[in-house]
Amino acid sequence: MIKVNIHSVGEVFWVDPMDTTSENIDSSNKRERDRRYRDITKESIGFRDAEAPKKCRTVKHVRFQDEVDEENLERLVAEMAEVGLRPAYDLLKSAKEQGWIMNLDDHQRFAPHPRATRVMSDDDFAYFSAPYPAFSRLSIQQAEHLTDMGFARVLKRRSNMFAIDLSHCPKISDGTLFEVGINCPDLREFSLVKCPKISDRGVEVLVSQCTNLRWLSLDWCHGLSDASLFAIARHCPMLSGFCISEGTQFSLKAFKALLQGCQWLEKIDLWGCEQVTDAWIDAIIEWGPNLRELELKYCSKVTPDALYRLRARFGHIILIDP
Repeated sequence: MIKVNIHSVGEVFWVDPMDTTSENIDSSNKRERDRRYRDITKESIGFRDAEAPKKCRTVKHVRFQDEVDEENLERLVAEMAEVGLRPAYDLLKSAKEQGWIMNLDDHQRFAPHPRATRVMSDDDFAYFSAPYPAFSRLSIQQAEHLTDMGFARVLKRRSNMFAIDLSHCPKISDGTLFEVGINCPDLREFSLVKCPKISDRGVEVLVSQCTNLRWLSLDWCHGLSDASLFAIARHCPMLSGFCISEGTQFSLKAFKALLQGCQWLEKIDLWGCEQVTDAWIDAIIEWGPNLRELELKYCSKVTPDALYRLRARFGHIILIDP
């Protein structure tokens, strides 16, 4: 159960969600938000406290009624996720004290919380990552001020990098992808979410250098075209997971090329892609022999007949919200 406290003073409300530092979840990402709040109930939302929490600022007015019907529940949850009121990080403290460094079984992960990355500069990023040269997983979310220069300083001579996740970094461009390709040739996982300045050229350089990629996500990168998928098909034959969710407009021709070039694909995420039709499903049936999981949530143009053919072809395939 996810507990959410709503503190009220008149008609102004403060929302204090459970801390997610360990999970490092980006609440503004719709998919993560759906997952994060899917267990919210009327009882957990209904808790009130007359005293507003400390270190909390006032945002837009959110009207709340004692009875919340199912129709308005999703809207209320969305408002709560967007508000995201939490105390700001003290950047003067070390990364270890802030919990940004996590020791995993096989790798170290450097993951500043979005509360910190929202105000972090290139110099801050380099300063806090410098004491930890051995980390091989990097997760940066909602970094509104970080630029290509900051990532170039941090990624320099980090050939041990295993996974990189960049979400909502509006100022980074192809320069960051060039640095990843040059400095992290053994990269296995790379995710981009809402990075509007990324272009096909950056993706082409990245995949041509990081040919051992196993997972690649290009969510909400509006600057990409079919050229990116053709490049991935040429250079990443070992790719096992691929995500092109809502906000991308790749064609069926490019998708077929991807399937033909990446025969080891086991998971494909097409969440919210309005261009996906039965023809895409037929292409998967023909060119995706190793597929095990397919996400088709909000793909409204896919018919039940196509899903029946898909299940008949793959047997125990996992279909997520078809």
